[in-house]
Amino acid sequence: MMSDAYQPAKETCQRELNSSDPMVSAYALACLVSIGDRSVYPHLMVALKSHNTVVRRAAAWSAVKIKGPAFVEILKTLRNDPDPYVSIFANGALAGAKNEEALSSLRTALSYPDQTIRYLAADYLGEAGDVNSVDQLISALHDTDSDVRLYAAFSLLKIAVRHPVSFNKKHMDLITEPQKG
Repeated sequence: MMSDAYQPAKETCQRELNSSDPMVSAYALACLVSIGDRSVYPHLMVALKSHNTVVRRAAAWSAVKIKGPAFVEILKTLRNDPDPYVSIFANGALAGAKNEEALSSLRTALSYPDQTIRYLAADYLGEAGDVNSVDQLISALHDTDSDVRLYAAFSLLKIAVRHPVSFNKKHMDLITEPQKG
């Protein structure tokens, strides 16, 4: 249950859901979803279908936080959104539901040119506990971007804790091999 001290902030976000500025309403939506306000779900469904990329990004990010079946079908339509952030958030949400197409897309995203997309992909694969991504995550330990390397390492640890038998000697050798450079 939310403390009464946060009620004014919640009320502000609820008012801003109907803002004429789509970015304000998108962030109000994200705020309310993050505190578990289920009354915003109808707004989220509308935002996921928005023509505004920023609104779809915020809505897809919010859907990741829900982790429930209510949005699966609409998230599937956003898996291949032309905006890579909408796509990565949608695939991240679906990966939590063990959607194989989403997991495959996330594995592919580990090679995407944008480092933010790569580290989000690594993070979502770890959250999903995807043992099939171990080889790609090990490769990501050598990424040029430190955030990608850290998210890959953290994701490998998450997977190892959940599925210790999935790590064989080859994997352990690759993980512990000193980086050249």
